[in-house]
Amino acid sequence: MSGNIPEPTSAISPDGSVLAHRIWESTFLSDDEPERFVMSRESTMPFTAEPEQVYVPAEHDRHHQHHRPARELSHKRFPEAPLHNLCGTCKDFTRNCHLLDLLQHADDSAFEGLTLRDTSDYIICTVAQLLDGRLRCHMCTLILRAWKVGRKEDPTAALDPSDRVNLHMRLAGSPRQIVVSVRSEYDKPTRSRPIPSRLRIFATDNDYEDADPPLLKWDHVPLRSSDNIELVKGWLRTCREGHTKCNLFARHTASGTPGRSSRHVGQGSNRPTRVLDVSDGGVKLRCDLEDDFEYLTLSHMWGPDPAHQLRLNLDTLEEFQDQVPYEKLSKIFKEAIRMTRALDYRYIWIDSLCIIQDSKPDWEKEAARMATVYGNSECTLAFVYPPQENFPKPRSDPRGFVPCILRQGTRSSRGLYLSLSVSKVTVDWLQPKTWPLFNRAWVFQERILSSRNLYYGNQAMVWECCELFCDELVGTTSTALDTYTHGTEILSKTYLHSTIMKILALPTKLIAKGPRTEEIASFMDVWTGAVDEYRHMHLTKFEDRVIAFTGIAQAIQNLSGFVYVAGLWRDFLPLCLLWGFKQSGNIREPGVETAPSWSWFAVPIRQESDMVDFSSPFEKSKAARREVYCAKFISIGTDLVELLPKRQPVLIDFKGLTLSIEAITLPAELLWITNDTGNLAMLKIPALTKINETFDLTYYHDDTVNLSEVPKDVLEKAIVATIAHFVVEDEPGTPAITHHVAGLVLIPASEADTWRRIGLWRIKDGDRATEGKPLDRAWAPKRFGEWKKSELTLV
Repeated sequence: MSGNIPEPTSAISPDGSVLAHRIWESTFLSDDEPERFVMSRESTMPFTAEPEQVYVPAEHDRHHQHHRPARELSHKRFPEAPLHNLCGTCKDFTRNCHLLDLLQHADDSAFEGLTLRDTSDYIICTVAQLLDGRLRCHMCTLILRAWKVGRKEDPTAALDPSDRVNLHMRLAGSPRQIVVSVRSEYDKPTRSRPIPSRLRIFATDNDYEDADPPLLKWDHVPLRSSDNIELVKGWLRTCREGHTKCNLFARHTASGTPGRSSRHVGQGSNRPTRVLDVSDGGVKLRCDLEDDFEYLTLSHMWGPDPAHQLRLNLDTLEEFQDQVPYEKLSKIFKEAIRMTRALDYRYIWIDSLCIIQDSKPDWEKEAARMATVYGNSECTLAFVYPPQENFPKPRSDPRGFVPCILRQGTRSSRGLYLSLSVSKVTVDWLQPKTWPLFNRAWVFQERILSSRNLYYGNQAMVWECCELFCDELVGTTSTALDTYTHGTEILSKTYLHSTIMKILALPTKLIAKGPRTEEIASFMDVWTGAVDEYRHMHLTKFEDRVIAFTGIAQAIQNLSGFVYVAGLWRDFLPLCLLWGFKQSGNIREPGVETAPSWSWFAVPIRQESDMVDFSSPFEKSKAARREVYCAKFISIGTDLVELLPKRQPVLIDFKGLTLSIEAITLPAELLWITNDTGNLAMLKIPALTKINETFDLTYYHDDTVNLSEVPKDVLEKAIVATIAHFVVEDEPGTPAITHHVAGLVLIPASEADTWRRIGLWRIKDGDRATEGKPLDRAWAPKRFGEWKKSELTLV
């Protein structure tokens, strides 16, 4: 089927909007080189956001006005790009394509059993008309965007302007859609070189009332992401009124309301000590507010020279309560204040202006309250770039990402819209690992602790809460933070919340079983990811490594009822001790000096690779697993043992912290080998090798001690302590099993009768039990040697 190819229509509007429309057209003549400030062909005025250059829809745009939410247009102070306008060629396509009729009107049975043969081709226009149409046609812009994605060169550059553009379409179900690939009339896909399908046409059962993205309901989008205030208000309203998880998350993690009240006491005020009041056109510090007020928070990077930023100090405390000098604020602070006012809030919390920077007592007190400050915030405005960079980032034509309405829905028929397939298209700004903000350790807890985050400063604004990850232009997406698999280095708020909520739903007796439950295994998987991600992030001051993680620990402690101790959870000791590192590269940051040897905080952070693993007892497995042995937790510390069960604020001072356990032990031999590749620590357990030399023994050195510097008489007293031993059926119902044993390597510490952890060991060994013999006895003591039961105090 071929569409008609009309002459290009004039962009000149008879209603006086020529200047604004022409300015908008010239802004995006090159998607590859977008410019924030360009010169209009019709005027010598630069492209700015002044009110006289606001785009006013011409008469031929009026039929789209019902998409826009009820709001006035005349008060707008920024330029906008029109959405859902189609050129004559694209209108012909929407009227004449028979697959659109089927998608809009057929029942679901028509989509059952569809195959790759259910395809159709539509010659839509020439290359010249497609390039010309993008100036005023939303669909042409989307087609060009999809055609260029993933190509090193512009596909239209090698074609003659008269060559025709083909849309290859295939019906698909679940959900019902048309899969579209763009190609020239000469492109012939092969099995080895298929043509990617990067467009989708979807059907919706209503008139876009619950559209995703919400811009389907609008007829314009601001050219700058910073101006899309109405959309942000909609996200906030939807979350506050309809997201149960987000409201529960904030209430449990921030207010001190316990997940399991028997383990908690009150925490005091659930609002910041100080906030900035941005009402009445000024900015001043408020220190006298009652508990009940709403506020926003700011998450940002301080930049290369924090000393040049305006900060709250003891000598400016009184001055700021009268007036904060606005002209001295950084551009990020000014923009955050503008956003606060635009979103109809009066108060915002900014760390450097609300914490006294030259008062150590005030800084330590407020830094320990981050779970409260960020957890109770209505929303955190997160600037993803440092202050020295321009923001928001200039963006290409937004119509190249926003879905385009092809047919209006009615009460009796579905609506149809064309959209980029986000799973097939790399959207540059939807790559959180590339955001400079996500490299900062303090920001990690600010993101996780806030129930709502607005990521700001890129080509588009991005929203994240406990139930939604949504981009301003492409809508809800699962390409970034809303899913989580260990190793991605980006921990999802959604996954964290849902995992802990499952734990809260468990009876207490099941929680006591620790890793035997799938829910606890999921929690430890989340915790492993949190530690992993946090250690990859950078700090300006190394000594902040413990306190910058405190808010996360506090929030999870409040939410779950578990007790946090030096990076571990007392509820799962001693199994929680089975952490180990796979590291390489030079030391980027030293270990925390006051951390006990049994805490991962004591291990230095390496530059190239630094991956933590909490070992196999917490691994999720469908195979039958039975515990053979587990060490026993006795106590933590001496003077703290009575405080920890009742302690609401998490412990941040690790100095002198000790841990006592009961475990079975064997003598060990440690070797320090130097070769061309560096130093290597090796472990031998003589009692085991005498029985079986084929044990699969793995040793993870903690990197906290150089064995060559340890006195020989100390190394000769080294021991291994078994923390856990369990067996797993290789196949259900068969006698073949695998033994998993893991424990700590210890050497005598300087204090009498105390031990220092220096590593983790694991053994994995297969076995085939004889008929009638209990599986857990097939390995010990005959295969495992004679162990000594010991009470150990770790420092």
